[in-house]
Amino acid sequence: MYWLALLQPPTMQQELGLRSRSTDGAKAETSSGDFHPTKASRTHNELHKELLLAHKKGLVLSSRSELQQVLERRKRVQSNQEEEGLSKTPLEDMLLRRQQKQLEREKEQDEATRSEAQLMEFFRVRQNLRKIHSVIQEKTANSAAE
Repeated sequence: MYWLALLQPPTMQQELGLRSRSTDGAKAETSSGDFHPTKASRTHNELHKELLLAHKKGLVLSSRSELQQVLERRKRVQSNQEEEGLSKTPLEDMLLRRQQKQLEREKEQDEATRSEAQLMEFFRVRQNLRKIHSVIQEKTANSAAE
């Protein structure tokens, strides 16, 4: 029986140097002796092993939730952007104002060309209507003269 225990892979408790509560070398499922299906599952045991190893190495899992971490990261980024905004030099301010003025001029030019194009189209349509109207009048005059 002892040699069977030697052939089996060591349990998690044995790897960490902990003693098993059972006397025959098998691992104890729980401290109260009740059977828990989650503790008996392989994935639970693997996760438990990973947690114990991480704790042994000193890798502490984050105590904050993922939502808290994201909110803190956003707050950090926002504060960094505000600090960058406050620490601009006069040269950067002047360049920023110049860039904004240039963008405004480009917008005004675009609006002017659009309005001019609309006005030109208005004149073309008006002229086409005059031609059509004059052709219709000529046809009615010719048909009345005949």
